[in-house]
Amino acid sequence: MSVFTKLTLRALGVATISSLVLMAGGVATAQSPEQTPVGAIHAGSSDGVIPAYNGGIWEVPLGYARGDAYISPFSDDRPIFTITSSNASQYSSHLTPGLAALLNRYPTSFSVPVYPTRRSASFPQWYMDASESSTPSASMSGTDQNAVIQFSGGEGVIGIPFPNPTSGLEAISNHRMRYRGGSATATIQQVAPQASGDYTMMETDLAYTSFIADTPVLLEGNIIRKYKERVRTPARIAGTSILVYDMVDHVANSQMNWTYSAGQRRVRRSPELVYDAPLELADGLATYDMLDMFQGDTSRYEWTLEGRQEYILPYNAYDLINADYRNVVYRAHLNPEYTRFERHRVWVVKAELRDGMAHTYPSRTFYLDEDSWQILAAEHYDANGQLAVVSLAFPINFYDAPTFMSAVDVHHNLSSGRYFARGFLGRGERDASIDFDAVLEQHEFTPQALRREGRR
Repeated sequence: MSVFTKLTLRALGVATISSLVLMAGGVATAQSPEQTPVGAIHAGSSDGVIPAYNGGIWEVPLGYARGDAYISPFSDDRPIFTITSSNASQYSSHLTPGLAALLNRYPTSFSVPVYPTRRSASFPQWYMDASESSTPSASMSGTDQNAVIQFSGGEGVIGIPFPNPTSGLEAISNHRMRYRGGSATATIQQVAPQASGDYTMMETDLAYTSFIADTPVLLEGNIIRKYKERVRTPARIAGTSILVYDMVDHVANSQMNWTYSAGQRRVRRSPELVYDAPLELADGLATYDMLDMFQGDTSRYEWTLEGRQEYILPYNAYDLINADYRNVVYRAHLNPEYTRFERHRVWVVKAELRDGMAHTYPSRTFYLDEDSWQILAAEHYDANGQLAVVSLAFPINFYDAPTFMSAVDVHHNLSSGRYFARGFLGRGERDASIDFDAVLEQHEFTPQALRREGRR
């Protein structure tokens, strides 16, 4: 008998969200043979540029050992063509407004090397089975003030909740609730170059846990995942830590964030670590809800699903994370020589600020990869309707998990000409800085644990 796990989510975008017809007689309908378990179209594009999906990467490259730096499975690939400001008009049908803006803003230095499309995304078999056996696995009903996501399949088992989204809220929920490797620890590099090009490389230690014991069952209560992050450098704030519970319903659970201050040696609740609060170490170039391209509460926006389209976007960024960061970090953007773009099908989702709500960016557009639900790019517009920030996610398949997610996020401020980059940034030939074998217990993600770790 199916067990239903009801989770509450503040819904946006329409006055009333009708219940989706996802099940007939309480029995999940079968997955269409024309799409993957997570909802991507199996077939390639009509012109052959996008190939058919063959399951993604299921074998590690020759010479790779677990814990090593990630070897590129596509090291023999070369750019098919490169888009520059001078030839951008030839490719305008597949350029996002954000990429077009970057080419225009940096006409002599920014370029888009376009490689063969490799649909490399893959996930553990149990996750794919859960997505397929319970697909469609969720329904949504209620009003814009209180929509209920209802999961089905086994004892709270879920895969991708909305493989066939009919609203922007469902699509962005897929991104928020997608698989990220279960539990992991990582060392994250961050950089925010000054207008002069000077910068200091910053590092933090990150740990997160999602799903129960790497099974397709959500954490207890209303929690998608728990993560904590501790500053390693710069020295002036080293030891400062945050603990965040990423909730399905942040409005009803706005107190589930904590900060440990190394200077004060105390833990305090930090409900301000949401929305457009400035992100620590980002020098004003990114907000908290830009983490993971978009995270946290969705309730300030109305979400509109624009449909599935084909765009040239970052993908398979193995060269970027394997290069020496001194060769990667340029003054106004990352060195294009180490970036990789491909043409992929993405779901386009627009977010418009609701009446009575406030945010630095009243209008936003997100581009979600159909094979993984990872947001690959986003555009953030200011109160005057001008494009202010262009965000790009450079993902890889972490094939030792396996999971497909961003390895480096970059947020470009078009006005100042500066950017903030965060992730596994230009690590050279060092070992991988993420460990999916880490054994993490739930008691490690508590305010008490944050306090103990800060005092060591």
